[in-house]
Amino acid sequence: MTKKETYTYLHVSNNTLDKFIEAGLPKVRLAGVTRFNKQAIDQWLPGNVER
Repeated sequence: MTKKETYTYLHVSNNTLDKFIEAGLPKVRLAGVTRFNKQAIDQWLPGNVER
């Protein structure tokens, strides 16, 4: 997913997504383009984000 698709999927702002990325949110960089994997995000969230 793109960054916009990711923050829309998570129902958070772009700035909050940036904080998640700094906290270790899984991402993949291919040829200088950052992408996010929905399954990896779903596994990462429970132990890293308080709701």
